[in-house]
Amino acid sequence: MESQIMVTIGCITYNHEKYIEKAIQSFLMQECKYKYEIIIHDDASLDNTAKIIKKYEEKYPDIIKGIYQTENQYSKGIMTSQIVRNAARGKYIAFCEGDDYWIDKKKIEEQVEFLENNPDYIATGHWCNIVDKYGKISNQYKNADKVFNFKENEYTLRHYKKDMIPAHINTIMHRNIYLNSKYDYNQIYKASRLVGDRTTILILALSGRINIEHKVMSVYRFVIDEKGSYSSKIINQNRCYEWYLYYKKLEEYILKIMQIRINLSKLKCQHFINSIIYYLKTKDLEDKKVIYRIWKDCNKKDIILYFPISIINKIKFKIQ
Repeated sequence: MESQIMVTIGCITYNHEKYIEKAIQSFLMQECKYKYEIIIHDDASLDNTAKIIKKYEEKYPDIIKGIYQTENQYSKGIMTSQIVRNAARGKYIAFCEGDDYWIDKKKIEEQVEFLENNPDYIATGHWCNIVDKYGKISNQYKNADKVFNFKENEYTLRHYKKDMIPAHINTIMHRNIYLNSKYDYNQIYKASRLVGDRTTILILALSGRINIEHKVMSVYRFVIDEKGSYSSKIINQNRCYEWYLYYKKLEEYILKIMQIRINLSKLKCQHFINSIIYYLKTKDLEDKKVIYRIWKDCNKKDIILYFPISIINKIKFKIQ
């Protein structure tokens, strides 16, 4: 019965033939007394990723369900993680991309038990290690420890507004808020197809408490020189205007769908500052245009109000 499934492990893949087997094995190694399903979405990979998934699906038909696209959905502007979320039958959802993996056999069981025993919490996460494409500990991700290894025990909306995240998405388990929900969360995710993780975190922060355990139970593979990785898509690109628009749309969509008025002016201002810094580094005309695009669209009073605060926060982040 569908009600017997406690956890949906969601995995999205694209050209992950080098890594997907390790990810799947890390799901299957879980020592868990609760029933779980594994939904793996392959976005029309050009390599052998789908073939590897099918091999495991045939071996574990009661656990693994593959979703195989014949046309790339990402290129059509479709967020593939939402396809998985909409198919999830578990009481809880845990995500891990196809090039990442888990390293603790008790991860799922411990997270389920925390959420079962703490009904006022919407989610729980933990710390992670960062490795390169060879699986070696990497220092290529700037300020990784500050970004992914949250030092407090509870994450709130206050932290989100400071541009902090509770943990990497592959560490988080949360209640399946999408199942029989009164809200159409798919509309909120349309704010950006590139940063769905932050949309998820905001929705969770608006819905309940988020717990963070200070121990490493998963690995994030930071790869910047291969097709298919998110890191390779965004590295060295000036996305300040896209980030600004993203937070502007989030304000609008959250109000429309969840009837919650949220002020993300600090974050929008931060990306205005980032656009200036970016231009000062490159002196490129296109980067200068980004500054003007944000300035033309933004609330000038908010920029004037939050500019000093954003500068101070950047300095604090650098020296911590």
